[in-house]
Amino acid sequence: MKETKQLLKDLKNLISKETGVSREEIALNSHFEEDLNIDTFEFANLMISVEEVFNVEINPEDIEKIKTVQNLLHFLEDNL
Repeated sequence: MKETKQLLKDLKNLISKETGVSREEIALNSHFEEDLNIDTFEFANLMISVEEVFNVEINPEDIEKIKTVQNLLHFLEDNL
């Protein structure tokens, strides 16, 4: 399993690539919608990319709980 620091780096890179938000703007406590201005469509595409890149399945119940970068990081730590 990847270390948290490397996982966060990879996650920030993916979020930036998929949404156009600069890596510098992405913090652990960043809220996808409120802080990063990621709309529902962008968020859905991001979740698809996360599934593909990290080889995980994110079910609708989990998606409802993922509001921040930290939520997503914890999900990945628990499911990789």
